[in-house]
Amino acid sequence: MKFIHNVLVAALLLTGSSIVFAQEAPTADAKAPAAIETKDVPVAAECGCECAAFKPEFNLTIDAATDYACDGFIINPDPVTSIDFSMAIKNFYVGVWGQYDWTNYQDESMGYDNSRKNNFEEIDYYAGYFYTIPDGAGFTDLTIDAGFAYFDYPTVSHDNWGNDHNEEWALKFQLGNMLDSEIQTLTAAAELDYDTECDYGYGQFDLNYSRELCEKTTLQVGTSLFWGTPRKMQAQADDNDLGWGIRSIVCEIGVDYAVSEDMTITPYIGASYLPQDNVRQYTRSNDDVDSNTWGGLKASYNF
Repeated sequence: MKFIHNVLVAALLLTGSSIVFAQEAPTADAKAPAAIETKDVPVAAECGCECAAFKPEFNLTIDAATDYACDGFIINPDPVTSIDFSMAIKNFYVGVWGQYDWTNYQDESMGYDNSRKNNFEEIDYYAGYFYTIPDGAGFTDLTIDAGFAYFDYPTVSHDNWGNDHNEEWALKFQLGNMLDSEIQTLTAAAELDYDTECDYGYGQFDLNYSRELCEKTTLQVGTSLFWGTPRKMQAQADDNDLGWGIRSIVCEIGVDYAVSEDMTITPYIGASYLPQDNVRQYTRSNDDVDSNTWGGLKASYNF
């Protein structure tokens, strides 16, 4: 794993800098963007030759954001850059995602090692398999996606926190386009996650809408509701009396512009609402976090 980490760091520095989805510092409460999306995993192209389905396809996404937002929570209020690189072969996919902290916001007081300045505050390695059942929902396709992710926090100081990584299993069910339209799509998804390190579960419900505005421009609107089990909610608010609840409600709006057949640029904005008062107050205890809004510019390239 250390070798993979070194290779990733070198590759990301050479390349340069869900909608975003990452990590709450030491409690490892968050996961990489879901962002409303989350990872842009390419699907093998269809053609007459069966072997073409086994041809690997790659995606590189660079996201420059005003804040590091995960599941509607602002983890880092300073500008950050995330880089996601993934490969898909037929229905299998693997990838690595990294979040770079330009301002060294995560210092010792946050549980991080202050001696490692301007470094990746989080690197996630993920893999999974998905299968689509045509008309599996009766009125549209149903896709089932099972995955595993290893979250590594390179700058965490063991002197302050004993948890420098997390491991999660995820199961996702997604409905295909529910609109009978050539220029609009409406999809829905439900995801269940289990954190093996912290021993708690949580999940989310997504509803995403897109509309083609012109030949190269598409409007994207995504909403998500994040919920948690009692253990997750208690960790989120440092309150042992909390039970099952809604962690956050998130909305992101972006506009995809197709620079070419393989490259898309997306400016976006996002905002979240935390319905639990204890969770909201705990978040506001960090004086640097004064809002739950963010924005950014994302570039995605398939090859």
